[in-house]
Amino acid sequence: MRRKLLFLIVFVLVLFVYGCQTQANITQPHHTNPVQANNAAENVVFYIAHQDDDVFISSRIQHHLKSNDNVYVVYTCLSYQHGQRYKMRRINESNRAMQALNVLPENVFYLGFPDMESHKHINELINTTDSLFSIIKPDIVYTSAYEGGNIDHDVANLSISHLIYEHGYNFQAFEFPEYSGYDTRFKFKYRNFPDTPKTYVKKLSEEEYKAVIQHWDFYKSQKFPINILMAITSGKKAIFGYEYYRRLPRYDYSQKPPSGKIAYERYLKATFDDFIMETQFLPTTQTGQTIPQPDISVGDDLGK
Repeated sequence: MRRKLLFLIVFVLVLFVYGCQTQANITQPHHTNPVQANNAAENVVFYIAHQDDDVFISSRIQHHLKSNDNVYVVYTCLSYQHGQRYKMRRINESNRAMQALNVLPENVFYLGFPDMESHKHINELINTTDSLFSIIKPDIVYTSAYEGGNIDHDVANLSISHLIYEHGYNFQAFEFPEYSGYDTRFKFKYRNFPDTPKTYVKKLSEEEYKAVIQHWDFYKSQKFPINILMAITSGKKAIFGYEYYRRLPRYDYSQKPPSGKIAYERYLKATFDDFIMETQFLPTTQTGQTIPQPDISVGDDLGK
């Protein structure tokens, strides 16, 4: 009993120090907005793996809705391994979250690829997305970052890049981090890319922050572990109090993400070798270039 109590005390102290470092080292805001402004309503797609990933880009969803853009949310995966009831619970949570944001029900899509196994269906995923995008005709797409945190996030990122370079789409593409920085321990910088181009960072107003938290509150099935961490570290604003995204670089997906770390190998059966095995036969072009996009003026106004 004493050993268990001692272990619990040490664990709490470690998380407390971890949280303090999180607050101290958070990425400093800068105001070079990479999204090209357009006065006309645009078709904006949030292309994400799971029902709750949208919370990490919630402020952009809300911004584009307020700008009267046509907002679409595309979930690539569904959770089958925990049974039909759990799968429907997550769908219902995201439906209620999108309804609260005023995203049109007909603009929310569930592609239905298996959670944590989308890499095994990469060609079908890309072709399905291509068919959907040929109808939506997106002007702007946001997707999860290529960061090795979750294999489904990396597959979504690869899919968007592939549509641009191999299928001829010319929409503006952006990625947003969810896992970057997790493995730096006491030098933790949450959601901070280790390479260029730099992430656009905006500290949310109190009103914007509360709106993101309201969005997060719909995902009760996913809240328990994160709420424990936030309660111990006071890290909620470090997670949800900022807006992070950047232009999607042109990655070489045969190489590990810039951080060099593959976090999903620790808690999934999937490995980076599995990712390579399933994606290596996709057509590729020269790597190392950034998607060509117009220069954006520098200013504090977020614009579109």
